[in-house]
Amino acid sequence: MFAILNNDLVVGRTTQAQTHNIELASSVDITKLRFDGVKYLDMTIEERTSFFIDEYGRKHIVLNESWQALECHFNDALVKDNDVWRVRKAEDDYQDAYQAVDDARQAAYTARVRPLLEEAEIKAHLGETDEYARLMDLAVVERESIQAELPWPEALVNLAAEVLVDESP
Repeated sequence: MFAILNNDLVVGRTTQAQTHNIELASSVDITKLRFDGVKYLDMTIEERTSFFIDEYGRKHIVLNESWQALECHFNDALVKDNDVWRVRKAEDDYQDAYQAVDDARQAAYTARVRPLLEEAEIKAHLGETDEYARLMDLAVVERESIQAELPWPEALVNLAAEVLVDESP
């Protein structure tokens, strides 16, 4: 088998010889290979920490003027932040988890709390104060239930920012 290349990326296999004419073992995971112009390199065992990132976040080993140079490891996840690629950090995972909980809470509030609030407002308008109070109490209980079902992710602790100061004499 021979590799089908797109720049230095191995994007497929073929039985027909290609311009580089180097055979590729069929058992190799092509998503982890790069072609340096001479040979295939397995990025999972290469000690490379410098890549060129294309517009899709793929890591290349050959320079293209439109790609961003980035110091990272092959297995590092990347994030595009204001049109600049960077290595994904724990804070990114926390923000994603926080947003997922917030979205789920908002959906649950809309489905389970809002109907109670709307009915309570109607009852208040009709002068049914006891029913208004009962529905508002149910809305509060439902809200607390949602918050218990969907807790916020555990906050990150930035150990590097913690400074222990010994103020003893």
